[in-house]
Amino acid sequence: MIAPFRRWLPLLSVLMLAACASTPDSARGHFESRAVKVDGQTAYYQVFIPAVAARTPGSLPVVLFL
Repeated sequence: MIAPFRRWLPLLSVLMLAACASTPDSARGHFESRAVKVDGQTAYYQVFIPAVAARTPGSLPVVLFL
């Protein structure tokens, strides 16, 4: 029963490694660094822009976690 498995082990290993490959950074999106000044205090934050949203015109939805 183990003999057939040994035959497929190299192929299975390559497929598992290929499935773990990451996508390039440009396909995921990027972070924009921003700052806001309120009452003389500057607060810095970052906004994540998905790659699909960066290619399409129009306003984007924003989710802000403080």
